[in-house]
Amino acid sequence: MKAFKTNKYLSARHLQGYLNEHLNDLFKAKIQKDIAMQITLTGEHTIEIGQPQFYDSFLYKMIVKGDELQLIKSEHYVDDVYNLALEDIVLNLIESYIGQENIVSVFGEISG
Repeated sequence: MKAFKTNKYLSARHLQGYLNEHLNDLFKAKIQKDIAMQITLTGEHTIEIGQPQFYDSFLYKMIVKGDELQLIKSEHYVDDVYNLALEDIVLNLIESYIGQENIVSVFGEISG
């Protein structure tokens, strides 16, 4: 798990909207295929990114806890080509959503 400690309150619903606006266009451009990820709010504070046509469970899970965002990568698909392509995009979108100036610290590893 990788965690981002911030100096602002984070909203899972707003983050989901931000990811819906940006993730799939970036992902499709990177892999050069028309494959879209599903970005689902699975609880009040939890977002899952996955593609049910290819995967039985999520590829990434994000848990929002006030001013902290936890990013969990599924351990089942760590070497999958789409998961590897998605990792940089997810990290970049998290950082741009939070804003570099609002990140107090980052700890942990993203490995599944």
